[in-house]
Amino acid sequence: MQNDGSLLEEKKKNYRFNKKERTKKEIRSIRNIVIIVLLIAGFIIFKQVGKPQSFSNISNASIGDEVTFGHARCHALGWLWGYDVPIEWVVLEKDDDKVMLLSEYGFYYSGGYDEVINSLNDLSRKHSFYSDNLDSDSRIIPVGDYYVTMLNRREAEEKIETIEQIKVCKPFLQQHEHLLSKGKPSAYWLYGMSGYVSKEGVVTNEVPSKERILCRPVIWVRISE
Repeated sequence: MQNDGSLLEEKKKNYRFNKKERTKKEIRSIRNIVIIVLLIAGFIIFKQVGKPQSFSNISNASIGDEVTFGHARCHALGWLWGYDVPIEWVVLEKDDDKVMLLSEYGFYYSGGYDEVINSLNDLSRKHSFYSDNLDSDSRIIPVGDYYVTMLNRREAEEKIETIEQIKVCKPFLQQHEHLLSKGKPSAYWLYGMSGYVSKEGVVTNEVPSKERILCRPVIWVRISE
């Protein structure tokens, strides 16, 4: 049977051991927190560094550069939390007065071509891409009957080898709502039902019937107010 002295010594030893283990756990916890904070900070910095410049700085942009103009609604945690993010555009043409912009990412609209073009422009509706995402901005120059069009076949064929972004179309929402999965490339409409750019980055007349087709809006915008 242990005497009081040996019991006290054993308790002290156990206390020192437990205190050492607690310290180790606390250090591991702090280290993990620091790692997570650094990863989040790195991700934010990476996103900011790679962020296209605002349209207000369009005078500094060249053909193929990316700028932001307008906004689109994204959601996290289902529909519990929504937030707006800028829409990225690629500069396709530019002169002293105006620029032609192609959306960097694609948007999905259900229905056929006519329904899609109406969803982009229809001023009689409560909601359209022009009214909601672009706030019916007075700087947008109409082309024919529409403020928002798409890349036409001639433009696609002429520019696809010199402006790489034309070849790849990924979903806008997946790009901004998911940290890891950015979505796979998809085919997208060409203006006037003149064909598609396939998910392989080729101008084509047809795509598989079950393939999801995205819409990449095109706008002409005045550089000056």
